[in-house]
Amino acid sequence: MALTTVNSKNPLMQDAEAPARGDVAAIARLGEARLRLKEQIGRIIVGQDAVVDNLLTAMFSRGHALIVGVPGLAKTLMVRTSRAPWTCASTASSSLPT
Repeated sequence: MALTTVNSKNPLMQDAEAPARGDVAAIARLGEARLRLKEQIGRIIVGQDAVVDNLLTAMFSRGHALIVGVPGLAKTLMVRTSRAPWTCASTASSSLPT
C-alpha cells in the first residue's frame, strides 16, 4: 500500500484570512464612527475629552458608566447628547413598515 500526497489545500483552511479581513474592516468602521461621534459630542460638551472617551468606550462595549462630578460639569447634558444617535437609530428602525 502506497501513501499518496495530495497537493491541494485543506478545505478547512481555504480563505482563512477572509474573516480576519472582515474583522479589520469592522474595527476600522467602529473607529471612524467613534471619531465622528466624539467630534459631534465635542461640539456641545467642551473640555471633557477624557470623560467622553470613557463614555463612548462604555457604550460601544455595551457596558455601564458612572459619571460622578461636582454640579455644573454638564453630566446630564453629556448623557443626553451621547444617547441621541442610539435613540434616533432605534426610533427610525422601529418606525419602518413591516
